[in-house]
Amino acid sequence: MERPRQKEGHQTQGRHGRRLSQAQEAEEVVVVTYNEFLQVVTERHLLTEAGGRSPERYGQSFFNALEVVNSGLANVLRSTPLDPFHQNSVDPRVVYWVEENWEQPLDKVAPLG
Repeated sequence: MERPRQKEGHQTQGRHGRRLSQAQEAEEVVVVTYNEFLQVVTERHLLTEAGGRSPERYGQSFFNALEVVNSGLANVLRSTPLDPFHQNSVDPRVVYWVEENWEQPLDKVAPLG
């Protein structure tokens, strides 16, 4: 999967914590493996815990990172009973489903559940 790479020193948060648009963030496109995605989730979650603001729930960090690096899978997962966004954890079925479908074209993604 591909995700935007940011310029060195470039922040994803604008003034007052507003998220910058993808156009503002993107410099080049890089391939992201499933393991790199998990690293992004962990880094994102730890940054919100250390950032002096209310930390994101782990499921929220997982979903937000998925939306950035693999928006197709995030859109399939969104608003389903297994959507982790409002959870403090991620159901193991979701972790397995994301890993199994990571490199699949959207028309070949297995059903969730």
